[in-house]
Amino acid sequence: MTKMKTKAFLSALVLGSSLTIVSCEDIGLDDFSDTESNVLVDYLHAEAILSHVYRHIDFITKDSTLAATDSAAVLDAMAYRMGNVLTIDYDLGKTSVDGFIRKGQIIVVENGKYTTPGSSSQVSFKNLDINSSPVSGTLSIMHNSMGNFTVTATNFSAKPGFPITASKTVNWIQGFGTPTGVDDIFEYSGQADHKQNGTDLNTTVGEALLIEDSCTYKLVGGEIDFTLSIDTIDEPSSGKIDFLKSDGCNNIVKMNVKKGEAEVTLTKQFTGF
Repeated sequence: MTKMKTKAFLSALVLGSSLTIVSCEDIGLDDFSDTESNVLVDYLHAEAILSHVYRHIDFITKDSTLAATDSAAVLDAMAYRMGNVLTIDYDLGKTSVDGFIRKGQIIVVENGKYTTPGSSSQVSFKNLDINSSPVSGTLSIMHNSMGNFTVTATNFSAKPGFPITASKTVNWIQGFGTPTGVDDIFEYSGQADHKQNGTDLNTTVGEALLIEDSCTYKLVGGEIDFTLSIDTIDEPSSGKIDFLKSDGCNNIVKMNVKKGEAEVTLTKQFTGF
């Protein structure tokens, strides 16, 4: 693999999760193709958008004005509730304070109050677009116990032709019951896969991804494992992305990639999550 190809793979691998690699060198893993790299890029992009959508639903659903009046302007959306249907409407889109441009609608059919254990929500999308990524598919959000949720994604896509199926656990450690996000601490875990046109990607959060809003880089630690096979490529590949929980609030990530008998480990920096 050339240095240019290696840099493209590693940078793209983390850009899908809103991370930016500060430096990169040739890892000498000659057989990891652009096709395989692109699959991982598309997967991480879908994961990032899925997480983004859940966070917006969580924040907007808990808005006190919306709870009191069934209508409120929250973040860059107009949210209104009719019966058990909550519509989060971004209209034609504008740049939000977080730099995102969102368009279209998120439709949430509620079965009970989101913050009450035992409740559930069924989520669909109407012309939703986030930073030029058209979002489709459906979500199911189950509130298992206080602050512990299962988020199931079916044919979820943030790029045409690249759906994922996922089952995620969101476990709030702190901040679930407070009105602002500055004290939020929570974990993500679970699995996701993409199986289409001879491509078989399986991913698992091996160690829960820990998010602390007070940390400059947000992502404090956790690990993601993947295996990938493509029917037009002889050997499968696998790897691990380790955000090094042991170093606390730091911007260091360790990457391990395996292809056949080749294996390499890199230590890099990221600028934020």
